[in-house]
Amino acid sequence: MSTNQLISLLDFLANKAGCMYLSDLRSINSTECRMLKRCIEEISADQFVAREWQDALEYLVDTKTEETNPNILKSQFTEAPWNCR
Repeated sequence: MSTNQLISLLDFLANKAGCMYLSDLRSINSTECRMLKRCIEEISADQFVAREWQDALEYLVDTKTEETNPNILKSQFTEAPWNCR
C-alpha cells in the first residue's frame, strides 16, 4: 500500500458495494459487479500499488499474475469475468 493510500483495493470495492465484510464481495450479483467495474474504470491505476491489483485479481477473478504494471493489472482486472452470482 502506498503512503497516500488509506484503504486497500479490496476494501475500497467492498465499501463501494456496501458489503459489511470483504468476503461478501464474492457473493455480489452481476449488476453490482458491473457497477464496481465502472468505479474501477474511473480511478487511476496508480492509486493502488501492483500488489493490491494482484490481490484483487486473485480474490475476485481467480487469476494469479506476476505482472507488476498497475495500468496493465487494472486493465486485466476490469476486462476479466469476476466471480459474481
